[in-house]
Amino acid sequence: MATTAGAPASDEAADGDERRAPEHAAGDADKSAWAPPRRVLHFDMPQRACNKRCYGCGAALALAPDGAPAPGKVRFCEYTQRHFCTGCHHNKHFYIPAQVLRHWDFRQYLVSDFAFDFLESIYSEPCLDIGTLARDLFHNVPVLADVRLIRLQLEHLYGFISACPTTSHDLLNPPHVPSHLIHTPDMYSLHDTVELQLVKNLLQEVVESWCTHVATCAGCRARGTRCAICHSPKVIYPFMLRVAVACERCHTLFHRDCLLGSLECPQCKRNHAAASQ
Repeated sequence: MATTAGAPASDEAADGDERRAPEHAAGDADKSAWAPPRRVLHFDMPQRACNKRCYGCGAALALAPDGAPAPGKVRFCEYTQRHFCTGCHHNKHFYIPAQVLRHWDFRQYLVSDFAFDFLESIYSEPCLDIGTLARDLFHNVPVLADVRLIRLQLEHLYGFISACPTTSHDLLNPPHVPSHLIHTPDMYSLHDTVELQLVKNLLQEVVESWCTHVATCAGCRARGTRCAICHSPKVIYPFMLRVAVACERCHTLFHRDCLLGSLECPQCKRNHAAASQ
């Protein structure tokens, strides 16, 4: 899968054939063999190809007697899976998004100048929807699972404290935290994945700051509730995802363990009994 800047690309493009030259007159085969590269974000590795012209500028590549690219005179780009001349490939290194998504691999690979510039330009953009593209990572990478739970908690917390009239703009919108980390739990930038532990620490600080507001705000505290099953005097809130859960039908809040141990939501049971009378 691959996308261009601002538009989705087809599966055909993802297989590495994302550049098609326009038709040319007969006898102009050299020109029809190359077209300028497009900025395409590959979520899977493109199919490797042995091109005869530089993928970056279209110049004819130096070939060995067997027709293969000549070693030392032609360089391979691990991002585009194409060959480049030495003028378009200066042995730069960068992370490959497809390697991160498919193998959680953070090695930096040799890439062309074109690929390096593109990948560097999107490094901090939230363009990796891990929840859709590589959901298994949440089960296989513990720190990623932790970060996702924190981000879901932040999403609930934001909805809770944004309804409080005493919440300040600066508290709701911490300037050092990109907004996508709070509002779109499954979206990551390449930078987020590379610096995931730092992201976790940063978001945990925001959670603590917002929970401190709830604990010290009389209005927010009053919006807490007791578990409708065990009736513990300790108040619970909808953002306490590790210990609390809301019924999907009536939205009544319970301790997670209490609801799991109950055959039926007691509030739904009462509602059903009342409706039957």
